[in-house]
Amino acid sequence: MRLCTDDWQATLRISPANADFHGRLQSLLYRHGLTLLREGVDVILEDGLWMKAERMEKFSDARACGARIDLHVFDVPYETLWSRLQQRDHAGDPTAYPMTAEELRWAWNLFEPPSAEELAAVDSYSVHTGGLNEPLGDATNC
Repeated sequence: MRLCTDDWQATLRISPANADFHGRLQSLLYRHGLTLLREGVDVILEDGLWMKAERMEKFSDARACGARIDLHVFDVPYETLWSRLQQRDHAGDPTAYPMTAEELRWAWNLFEPPSAEELAAVDSYSVHTGGLNEPLGDATNC
């Protein structure tokens, strides 16, 4: 089960600017994801993984549910990410969050790359480094 708050919020036609709803939905989806993990369902979590403290909490919760952890890290240059966001916005996907340059800079500065300690705490990880003309699947698997 893929859990991405932005996608669910768009499907419900709730403005991406509604941060209160986003936070409540994210919490609800996370609790649902833990329930699914306890039932043996694979869960792809795309929220709450920007900072080390968040990731360590999620890893601990997943382990408590008996789950394996496969971490995918996207190590893409800022300019590449901004270009992709602009292309996505021009494509007109109504479910895509219309991120501004200011929001991207804020998020970029907030993000904490996974440490060696975190990578050692998971069952496997992939670092995706694909540029604009490369598939996102380019990865170093460990």
